[in-house]
Amino acid sequence: MPEKLIRFLSINLNRNLINIIKFKTKYRIVYLGSQHFQGKNCDVVLLQNENFQMKTLIDKKSHLPVQMIYKNLETDEPEVFYRNIEKYADINGIKYPVHTVTFDQNGEKICEIKLESVEFNVPVNEEEF
Repeated sequence: MPEKLIRFLSINLNRNLINIIKFKTKYRIVYLGSQHFQGKNCDVVLLQNENFQMKTLIDKKSHLPVQMIYKNLETDEPEVFYRNIEKYADINGIKYPVHTVTFDQNGEKICEIKLESVEFNVPVNEEEF
């Protein structure tokens, strides 16, 4: 696994939605205004604490995130990662990102995910535990 991807995945834990909700008092949320991204008019929201910043661009028409910019502040030189959400699929009425591409601060692609299928609330065999 490439070193950049390992670093990206490790800081991903800090911006996990469950952690953000669990420790919500430790984050500052700021509305930064509007910005155009890939032909879409977006609202820009910044979520930050002392270790990282996450800027989210939200399409004003669909109200879905189209890009997230993560800045890791725990290193001497802050690392920046850009995650573009290229495609959503409607799965049982839930809009779910099925194609994402992540770039480093130099524009080098470090991760691309294309989901072929997604299921929610499927029965699980108890024997699997």
